[in-house]
Parts: sequence; structure tokens; C-alpha cells
Amino acid sequence: MLVGGDWLTPHVNFARYLDKPPLGYWLVGLSYLVFGVSEFAARLPMAIAAVGGVLITWSIGRDLFGDRVGFFAAVILLTSIGYFVLGRQALPDPVFTCFTTLSFGCFLRNLLGERHTKLYGLLFACSTALAVLTKGLLGLFPLFVVLGYLALVGRLGHVRNLTPVWGSALFAALTVPWHLVMGWQNEGFLWHYFMDEQFLRFLGRRSVVDYVSLPLPVFFLIQLLWLVPWSTYLLFVVLANPLRHRDSPDRGDQGALLIWLWAAAILGFFSLSQARLHQYLLPAMPALGLLIAKNLDDRLTDRASSTRGLVALSVLSILLFALGFFLVPTYVGRYYPIGPPAQTASLSRTFFLTLITGGGVAALAFARRRWAVGIPSLVCSTLAVFFVAHQALLLLEPSQSSKLLAAFINRDRQPGDTIVLETEKDRPFEYEEVAGLAFYTGQKVYLLRERTPPRFPLPLPPEERFMLSEAEFHRLWGSEQHIYLVTDALGEGKSVLDDQSPFVIVGHAGDRWVLSNKAASRPGGRSFTAALP
Repeated sequence: MLVGGDWLTPHVNFARYLDKPPLGYWLVGLSYLVFGVSEFAARLPMAIAAVGGVLITWSIGRDLFGDRVGFFAAVILLTSIGYFVLGRQALPDPVFTCFTTLSFGCFLRNLLGERHTKLYGLLFACSTALAVLTKGLLGLFPLFVVLGYLALVGRLGHVRNLTPVWGSALFAALTVPWHLVMGWQNEGFLWHYFMDEQFLRFLGRRSVVDYVSLPLPVFFLIQLLWLVPWSTYLLFVVLANPLRHRDSPDRGDQGALLIWLWAAAILGFFSLSQARLHQYLLPAMPALGLLIAKNLDDRLTDRASSTRGLVALSVLSILLFALGFFLVPTYVGRYYPIGPPAQTASLSRTFFLTLITGGGVAALAFARRRWAVGIPSLVCSTLAVFFVAHQALLLLEPSQSSKLLAAFINRDRQPGDTIVLETEKDRPFEYEEVAGLAFYTGQKVYLLRERTPPRFPLPLPPEERFMLSEAEFHRLWGSEQHIYLVTDALGEGKSVLDDQSPFVIVGHAGDRWVLSNKAASRPGGRSFTAALP
């Protein structure tokens, strides 16, 4: 958007990218304008949205259950492993989560009807529209959950208090223009965006399958991992009967049912979907945090009959963390080496030992009803775990980030040089993989898929095309043009380079190599000539 000046059309790798609406990209573009193009500026809007989601969750909990539950819910969300990890990534999901949470918060303010009800009705429509502009039709989740809730409690007439006429007009004014302009400017957009990317993706029948859908048990296991160290307390939520107090006039009982429906709708929808990715769990986390906080508060204030369940679940957490302490380092070292084995094992064990310590102190404190010790011990252990997790991310950087690979290319790259990325052959193709190299090199990166290149979901003009066939790559490699190839298949017999292909080793990071068809041309450039055995 900054380079081309087209702020309406999202691009990836200098080609139109119309799978998602533009709001997340607009926010990153504005951040670039203010702070310059950098990793910090790319991640800042998502981090702000994540913090905003915590503050809105605090507000919802305070409005429904009181100050303490609101504070607990914010702390639970802020100290959950998944929220920490996803809030650092340049993905639209934290922004989407912030706007969906805001939608529910505005509806609840409207429902409680203390003041400014019409304003909150309009804000509900506005925040839902912003969610749609971030992730498409998924942004309508709050609307359907709200309608289901009102039908369940027999209050469908309350829809009139949401100012439906003016709210619909505001929603349309925010969402319709961009979609109409994209449909007018891009052939096939409406079919691809609405049918292919959203409905057929849900059914697993998208024309280009460029993702790996998680198996359902793994999907729910990741949800538990994302909620660490609060995961086991989710059992209180699962065993609760959300319909028990649906006729109660108490605002807490009314709100608890809505929040339960909020979490169930997100988890249920993606359980049925054939496109399940770990970041799709994020919008359910504020709701789960609120429900866990409410159940913990019931036990802290003796509204629940016993604290045995709280102690038992704390002990269960310790046992699960102990299991991870013994099994995870071995598993990671054997099947997913991410760094020096000794360092990886040490970080893994420190991670779980820290959680075991916090969980043990919490279990003892809960058994003696010393809540002021139990909750802070979990929080402090998680903050320590965040430091360990950050060290793990630094350990992952050479094998996962494109930054070092781009540095190898940039030290000798000349104008007109071509960069090619050879993608993995054993998984569905995902053309967004080029984004990291394009970001760090500042130029188009061509994508190579051996034998048959994948089909782009929308027709591209020649100047935007960036996918190469094997034959096209070999013509480039044998030409006078300077070509860089980034691959992770060197020496495995799977690379596009055959035994007749001479190449120059420019550098490598982990199992990924930067190769070139020509030696370094700039003084001081380093390269090593080699050939496949």
C-alpha cells in the first residue's frame, strides 16, 4: 500500500491479495507512516488491539459481576500463553478479537439499559462492521450470538432498543463501499471472496487449499495450551449449566449465559469447519477468561459449596505440567529440532518447572483459603514463563524467520537480481510464505513449486504474477541474470537443482539455504561454489 499508493487493495508480494478485507492492513500501513517500516511498526497495531481486548474484557466483567471478576478476567486473559504468543504476531486475529469483544461489551451496556442505550446500540453496529472489515463474514458472529441469546431468554423485542434502522445504515456505510469497489475493479472477486474464501473454505472445498486444517482433538488441545496456566479451571465452565438461571433477573446470571454462548459459538463453529487453524481460537479466549474468572470468584467468596474442586484442579495442573517436564524435551529434540539440543531441553524443562512451582504454591494457598497468595503465584509464574517463551522464540528465529536469509541476499544484491523461494512439497501450498522475504528484501519474491505450480485464486495480470514452474526456473537459472534461490531441500534429493546444476552457497540458517547461480559481484561479498553430489 505504501509503495504502490493503492490503499484500497491489499497486496502480498506486490500482487493483489483479496482473501481478506483491508482493515488490518490499513492499521499496519498507518503504523508504517508514523514509525517507519519495521518489525515494531508491523506488530504494534496487533499489540494495541490485544491490550484493548484485555481492557474491554475487564469492563465486561466489571459490568456483569463486579470489580473483582473484571480484574480476574483481565489478568487471566493477559497471562494466558496463547494470548501472549498471538498478540505478538502480525496477524489480523488480535484486531478481530478486539472488535468482536467490543461488540459484546456494547450490546451488554445496551441490554443493561442504565444510560446511553441508543449510543451503545450504534456502537454495537459499528464494532461489528469493523470486525467484518477485519475478517469478513466471521465478523457477524456477535450479531448471531446476540439474536440467539435474545431468543433463548424470550426477549427478541429488545432488538428495537439496538436502533436497528440507524445501526443497519451505519453497518452498511462502513462495510459495503469497499466490497463494491473491489467487485467492480477485480474480475471474480465476489465469488472468490464470499463463496470460495468463506463458504467453501468452511466446507473444506476451497479451490486452492493453502492451509493445513488441524484435527479436531488437536484443535481443542491447543485451546487448553493457549489457556495455560488456567486451563484446568475450564472444567468448572464445562460442568456448569448455562441455562440454569436464564429466567433470573440478576444481571450476572443473564450475562453469564451470553458469554457462554459467545464461547460456544466460536468453538462450535470451528469444530464443524474443515478449516481449523490455531489462531481461530483467539476470539473465544476473552469469553473463556470471563467464565473462569466468575467461577474462581464464586469459590473465593464462598458462593460455591466447596474449594475441593479448586484444589483438585490445581493438583491436576501440576501433574500435567510434570508430564510435560519429562516428555516434551524428548519429543521436541527427536521430532522437531529447533536449536541446540541441550539449550532446547533446558528451556523446555525451565518452562514446565516454573509452571509446576506456581501451580504448587497456588494449590497449597487454595487449600488454606489464602486467595491473595494463590492467584498471584499463578500470575508470577506465568510472567516468568513469558520470559522463557521469549527465549524460545529467539531460538526459533534462525529456523522460522526470513530475516537472516534476507540479510545474506541483501549484502550482495544488485538492482534487477531475482529472488526465488522453493516451497515445501509435502504440505498444501501457502503463497503468503513469501511475505517475510518480501518484507526484509523490499522486492518481489518468485515462488517455485516443483512440477506443477499452484493456481492463483484470482486472475493476475503479467506484472503481478510471481509463481514459477520448474521449467521456468531452470531457464532463469541458466540465464545471465543473477538469481537467488532460498530452499530447505538442499542435499535431500528433493531440490529443484539437479546433479548438473552448479550453484554458489551464499549462506544458510538452520536447514534453509540461500544459493545463487553466480558468485558475489560486490567487493567484500562472500560465497562458496559447490555442486550437488
